[in-house]
Amino acid sequence: VLDRESQMDNPNPQWLADSSWDNITELAKLANFHGIIESFEQYPRDWFQWFQAGEPENTAMPGEWDSVNELQKMLIVRSLRSDRVPFCVTKFIINNLGSKFVEPPILDLSSVYEDSLPKTPIIFVLSPGVDPSANLTALAEKMDFRKNFLPLSLGQGQAPIATQNIAEGVRLLPMKTLMLLHSSLNSAKSSLTYSSDYSTRKFCID
Repeated sequence: VLDRESQMDNPNPQWLADSSWDNITELAKLANFHGIIESFEQYPRDWFQWFQAGEPENTAMPGEWDSVNELQKMLIVRSLRSDRVPFCVTKFIINNLGSKFVEPPILDLSSVYEDSLPKTPIIFVLSPGVDPSANLTALAEKMDFRKNFLPLSLGQGQAPIATQNIAEGVRLLPMKTLMLLHSSLNSAKSSLTYSSDYSTRKFCID
């Protein structure tokens, strides 16, 4: 429990938030951080410059605190510049485990398709500006589904078309903006239930 009554006053309230000072005073209770409180009185300008840095995790810390190890530096960054913690963690992982643990894997739709089941749709949760349409088209051509490949961008009047295509057994049916037609999913489910192609390995909804 934080005890502010016994806490040393914030020596730099003009730029150091009380919540950040709370973090530092709690950090100072750990054996490897004894003296960090006093350093804010000893190096106020240096700490301010470090605090203002665009990449404090890559900036020299004041005095002896520049010699702390990577994990200890991460704790100081967490105490004063929590916005930079993700960058600290990424750097820590790269330096200690390897870059392969932070690099996103290249999406192989063929492998994704092979791991999927006819009863389980493949759902893409996309970042802004990302469109897998070209990859899906390439997959359809590779799997010889081009004649049974019908991308749909769902919106007004598109739900019946999607349901009809499911019922008719379109092999690969990418449906964009599915959240716009949440109410139509039940009818699509019914179409799947009664579709003769529902159980075939080649049937897939994206």
